[in-house]
Amino acid sequence: MKSPLKLGAILAVLFFLSAVPAMADSAPSDTMTYTLSGSTTATFTISMDSGPDWSDNGTALTMDPLNLMVDGTSMTDTVVFFNSSELGGLNGVFSCLPDLIGPQLYTGSESDPTFLTGVFQLFDIETGASYTLTVTESSSVPEPSTILMLVSGLFAVGLGFRRRSSNPADVN
Repeated sequence: MKSPLKLGAILAVLFFLSAVPAMADSAPSDTMTYTLSGSTTATFTISMDSGPDWSDNGTALTMDPLNLMVDGTSMTDTVVFFNSSELGGLNGVFSCLPDLIGPQLYTGSESDPTFLTGVFQLFDIETGASYTLTVTESSSVPEPSTILMLVSGLFAVGLGFRRRSSNPADVN
């Protein structure tokens, strides 16, 4: 096989492999990051690779957060997300977080929720204090197909430079 044909076949295989989606069970889990600001500050993440720990259709659901920090102190708690019929918002089962009401922070059913991202205004149900909750979604590691596409692109660019340097320009 001639060199350009070999190169073309290798690149075709690399591009085909980069288009194959990653397997669902080997894909990195996405997380939702919550940042609460107000008289109490808190940050925590929730892993999206499993469903709620508990759910009551039409009322609420619970999730165990990762890395819960309240006012700079590491805590352990379970976060309850309330449906809009229950005044929306969230709180902590063990009172690490204030009882906050406001918009519903997810769509869909309580047993299979889709969490919303954005900036939400919440209010402490006891004191009326205002809080801002910022929710962002992040993926911790790129999919294997993304890495493969990057490597194949770098390979193609390197090959272009190599080809250019092996054919020096005619000098008069």
